[in-house]
Amino acid sequence: MMRQLFLAASLILLLACSAHLPYSEPDGPPDHLEKAAAYAEAHAGDALVVWERGEVVLERAQNGFDLDEPHVLFSGTKSFAGIAAVAAAADGQLALDERVAETIPKWQDDPKKSDVTIRHLLHLTSGLDPGEAGGAPTFEAALQASGLDAPGTTFRYGPTAFQVFGALLQRTLDGEDPLPTTNAVYSRPSVWRWGAGPTSTERTHSSGVAPSSPRGTGSGWGASFSTTDGGTASRYCPPASSTR
Repeated sequence: MMRQLFLAASLILLLACSAHLPYSEPDGPPDHLEKAAAYAEAHAGDALVVWERGEVVLERAQNGFDLDEPHVLFSGTKSFAGIAAVAAAADGQLALDERVAETIPKWQDDPKKSDVTIRHLLHLTSGLDPGEAGGAPTFEAALQASGLDAPGTTFRYGPTAFQVFGALLQRTLDGEDPLPTTNAVYSRPSVWRWGAGPTSTERTHSSGVAPSSPRGTGSGWGASFSTTDGGTASRYCPPASSTR
């Protein structure tokens, strides 16, 4: 089930960042897109949105899902964390090589964590205890993770580093305008629903997973935002020919 959810979230990013496909039919999406939509729906997909040159050419909510309702991303958090980091850096909100301890003061006296940078978090080379696969710690729990290795010396796969980045991003943007006009990544508040898992009071989708509760609380599933926001954020991906 988690694999299916990850694939559904990844489709949005991959299609938005892929090479342009010709599309000139005025009466609806071409057959290959209709086939993709049918396949997604038959395999428990929640939604499929395809953008081409800034225009939506196919948009389907499936199996009872609402395109405007936040969707947990699970491992898709990793892809969108990178987009958010580059966008925030472009807006001057942060620098990729700044130390996390500049924003998280309690890390300043830790001999290993004090030198962790944002780039280390995104590269999974922070040296932090990576946490267990299949779930993610809350922001506060992630910030308490032990430093196992010196930053930049080892690669450890797991959710902790991305939850630390989510906590840092939340603290960086709080008290400031969280919706800069220069980047579509910040276009809607739901982009920042990050760090929480389903609660018993929230509606469960046909996929068996409920939308996330307010950021930073509950049992973690990473970031979440609506399908519409996912497509908007994906438009920030540079062209394949870009050296950025």
